[in-house]
Amino acid sequence: MDSACSSAEAKRYTRWLIPMALVTVAAVIAVSWTLENRQLGAELRIALAVTPVLLWGGMVLLMVAGVRHVDELQQRIQLEALAITFPTAMMLGMLVEYLQKAGFATSLTIGDVWPWMFLIYLPAYFFARLRYR
Repeated sequence: MDSACSSAEAKRYTRWLIPMALVTVAAVIAVSWTLENRQLGAELRIALAVTPVLLWGGMVLLMVAGVRHVDELQQRIQLEALAITFPTAMMLGMLVEYLQKAGFATSLTIGDVWPWMFLIYLPAYFFARLRYR
């Protein structure tokens, strides 16, 4: 099976990922801009701050539900991609931290680093897929 979603049940979950990802990205951009450029009350700032996190949580639930309905090969590919991505992302975070301690990359924050985690996942996923062809 060449499809990442080998069953109709899995496709039911994964077809929501792209719209959910677009909404999440839009929320991240809008909330970031609003929190940096507007003076708001504490309650509204907290509500805005947790909005992208809750949306991301919804994406996690969709991804887990989708992976539970694919065949074992696809599950193994996903696991291997994540096994590459997670420690690599941690290493990237460590690199930024130690560069900052050394006096470099002082303007970077963890907010600048976390989008790279997804960018690390993409080649890891394709690497894992190639391995099982």
